[in-house]
Amino acid sequence: MRKLMSRCSVHQASYIDADVVGGVFRILFKQDSFGSNQSYLYDEFVNAIDTAPHEHTPFSLKARHSIATDYNKEIDAVQAEIGSILKIPDITLEPNFEKNYVALSQKKEDWKGNFGRASLEYFRDGFKYQLERQGFKDDEMLQEGFAEGVPSKKIVIRVVEKTKNGSYNDTIVEEGVVYLQTTPDNWWCNVSDIGSGLLDLL
Repeated sequence: MRKLMSRCSVHQASYIDADVVGGVFRILFKQDSFGSNQSYLYDEFVNAIDTAPHEHTPFSLKARHSIATDYNKEIDAVQAEIGSILKIPDITLEPNFEKNYVALSQKKEDWKGNFGRASLEYFRDGFKYQLERQGFKDDEMLQEGFAEGVPSKKIVIRVVEKTKNGSYNDTIVEEGVVYLQTTPDNWWCNVSDIGSGLLDLL
C-alpha cells in the first residue's frame, strides 16, 4: 500500500467503509456522515486488505497473523520435544500451509484467524500427545520402529476431502511420510485424537 486516502462515496459506504484501489487504501464515507461511527472502520479494514490483489502471498491478513503469532513462535519447541520423544532430533514438521489453505477455502466459518494455532495444535496437542500416550518416549523398540517405518523423518498435516476411516481425522503412512489428515468440515476438531493408532501403522 503506497498511501492512505479518505474519500466521499455515496454508493459504497453506509456510514464508513474501506477498499483498496491501485495500491491505495481508501477510507470511504457518505457526504452527510463525515465523522460518524468512525469505530466501524475496524470491521471493514481487514476485509478491504484481504480482497485487494496480493502478489507475494496466498494467505489472508488474519491467516498470516495467526501463522506468525500462534505457529512460528512455538513450533521450534514442539519440534524439539517430538524429536526428543522419538530420538530423531532432525524430525521435520510440515504444516503444509498453502495446500491446506486452499483446501479449507470452501469452509463458511471464519477459520483464518486461527489457522496457525490449529496447525500448531495438530502437532503439539495431537501428535506429540499421542506419542507420549502410546509409550514412544521411553521405549527404544518403538523409537526404532518409527525410524524404520518413517525414513523421511517427516510429519505432514494434510486436509483431504474424506478420511480413510470416515472419522474426524486419521493418520496414515505413505512412502515413509506420516500424514495427519482431516477434512475441511472437521478442521480443528478432536485434535487430540490425531496420531492415534500410530502403533498399528509401523
